[in-house]
Amino acid sequence: MARCLAAAIAALGALIQGSCLPADPPPRRVFEEGEHRLDPGEYPGGILVTGSARVTFAAGNYTFSGVPDGDADIVVEGRAEVRFETGASILLDDSTSGLCLEARGGEVEGPTILVGGAQEGPAVEVQGKIRLVGACRLSVENVTWVRSPHRTAASGGDTVLEGGTLTMTDCVVTPGRDGRVGHDITATGTEVSMARCRYEQGSIFLNDSGLVMEADSHIGIGLYLKGRAWADVIDSRVSVMVPNLPAGDWGRFERGGEFDEAENAIRYDSHGYNLAPSVPPTARDRMDPDRFGYYLRNALVEAWVFRLNATDPARRLTVRLSGFRGRSDGFALDLMLRDVGGPDDMVDLGTLAAGDIVRISPENDYSLAMLGDRAGIDLTVEDSYLFGWNLYLSGASRVRAACDRSGMFGETEAFDESRLIMHHSNIDAAYLSVENSAAVTVEDCTLSDEILDLRCIGDEGKAPPSLEMVRTEFRRPSPDVGRTVVASRGVVTIEDCRPGPAVVRARNGSRVELRRSGSPEVDADESSTVIVDGVVRIPR
Repeated sequence: MARCLAAAIAALGALIQGSCLPADPPPRRVFEEGEHRLDPGEYPGGILVTGSARVTFAAGNYTFSGVPDGDADIVVEGRAEVRFETGASILLDDSTSGLCLEARGGEVEGPTILVGGAQEGPAVEVQGKIRLVGACRLSVENVTWVRSPHRTAASGGDTVLEGGTLTMTDCVVTPGRDGRVGHDITATGTEVSMARCRYEQGSIFLNDSGLVMEADSHIGIGLYLKGRAWADVIDSRVSVMVPNLPAGDWGRFERGGEFDEAENAIRYDSHGYNLAPSVPPTARDRMDPDRFGYYLRNALVEAWVFRLNATDPARRLTVRLSGFRGRSDGFALDLMLRDVGGPDDMVDLGTLAAGDIVRISPENDYSLAMLGDRAGIDLTVEDSYLFGWNLYLSGASRVRAACDRSGMFGETEAFDESRLIMHHSNIDAAYLSVENSAAVTVEDCTLSDEILDLRCIGDEGKAPPSLEMVRTEFRRPSPDVGRTVVASRGVVTIEDCRPGPAVVRARNGSRVELRRSGSPEVDADESSTVIVDGVVRIPR
């Protein structure tokens, strides 16, 4: 009897203990060979297509649940092939990490992903991040890219390619469910081609990758060239060309082309950089294969932004920029500063020049002299209208700077343990972001009505980032629309700023305090604190 009672108690204890353990995720549905056609619906645990299998997703909505965080809803391996028919819609459950599809190939061969097609009917809608690694082939036609609701600054893009090829035809970009727009493609060691693509709210980042863009395509945010990247832009339009300049002597860049008043852009009949003497010219055939190159034929470029990288004063970057005129916001500079200054050594750049410039150089401008002395950037700008500067700090950088009132600070980001003080400047950016354990102070500035978010995003287990704003005007496009402060594991202080932010969102133990800076709407979780003029605000 005692033994039976003991066994019963042990069994009951095991049952109770088991009920406290997290449930195992549902298994993936696996396809290893043969041809398969899937119907719309929910697929718990996700899908794995491997071996020589060929799987077709018919028109309709597909959702996924129970996929472990960080894993893709759909995984494709080997020599498998996956096709999404016209009208298919791949939607993400809000509990997933945002990785919709991941394809994994080898060095020589890999899977093929076919999305959409030329058939009549609604376009394929893909919402979420796509990642391809190795010798994969991704072909998308008649596709609507939708911004992932899970996207963060560290996501690396909405579509990430590491090798392989991407072909896009008749594609567009639309806002996501949260109303945000934009779709970023990040390519490393990849060849990309696009035709008849209306990418008005998209960017493409080319790192040691190539792009052929033709047939009335449009990149509406930015085309970034880094490393050994090359781009042939033919019969198409790019809103912003962004060449990335590391250490080295880059010689002279001239705007070229003619400004087209009707298009509000620079029109290029035939213009390029680092091109071999081939007929016809092509950026694929570069004079120096270790540097980027571009060729513009019957192309429109609305603006140019040059990225100036500094990591070591001994490794100098020398460049001369000349003739960049057109519309007033058609030319800007990115300062990419890493480990400039030190823990007890703040580099004061003074006031960076902007506006209508005949010539600025280290010889006649204090700020550029400091950049040359402390960051190794020897920059000369001639006969140009410099709209302003964008600041990106990382490592242990310590920088203080202002910008001419005629100009602005555009996108501003601080990472790692960097420290930035901006003062007496216009800030006219899509966002101002403080991440990792960085600290940013904004004093006596003006935030334009274009800036979207003030972000202070930290990492678990590390010192929190901090954003301090003092005596800064928050301009609003209308009385009902204002800026949003987004804090996650961050510390934000806003003092004597009018009218102040419209909304404060605080998560994961953040602390946000406003003093004489308006009365925002508060959205905070239980672990965070929001204080307005000494009163702890209860989330609505």
